[in-house]
Amino acid sequence: AELALALLLAVVLIPFYFYYFSVSYPKTLEFVGGLVPEENRTTVFALARKMDSAVAGFVRGRIVISAIMGSMLAVGWLSVGVPYAILLGLVTGVLCAVPYLGGVGVPLAVGLLALDNVGVVESERMAWWAVILWPTLVFAVVQLVEGYILTPVIAGKATDLSPLAIFVAVLAGGALAGVYGMLLSIPVAACVKIVLVDVLL
Repeated sequence: AELALALLLAVVLIPFYFYYFSVSYPKTLEFVGGLVPEENRTTVFALARKMDSAVAGFVRGRIVISAIMGSMLAVGWLSVGVPYAILLGLVTGVLCAVPYLGGVGVPLAVGLLALDNVGVVESERMAWWAVILWPTLVFAVVQLVEGYILTPVIAGKATDLSPLAIFVAVLAGGALAGVYGMLLSIPVAACVKIVLVDVLL
């Protein structure tokens, strides 16, 4: 129930806020810029541009990672016989942009494979454990590749963070704020690094 409510709120609020910020962004930027003291504007604006570049790089990296995950899921589920594997894999890859949300693809893949086996003669049906195991195993392998290879390499390159820094940031973000903390931990860590390097060092 909580997950359904969260998804409903996201579907309703995200377009609203996107429209609001798109229309009001120049005025908001001008207002915030006016709050910065004149003598610090050059430094603050330079930091803001670097942070904006880091966050934009993170978003582009997530899109690339989602596309790769979707392709891997499509190929993997197609190889184990899941119906509509290509469509399901690509859609699940898009959902994987948000941590844990892509998990909804697993029961769908298992359900489709189970339904596909209903009309097959008993001697040629997949075992019940295979119907559950293979789609789940494909998803687990793709998640491991994403967590240990794709995110550290692609997100690290986009945000100028080392794989170790990303791993630590995601763990810390998950411990502090759950799923949303994991999602925001990498851009926050990139912004913190920019401040530390440009201001304190």
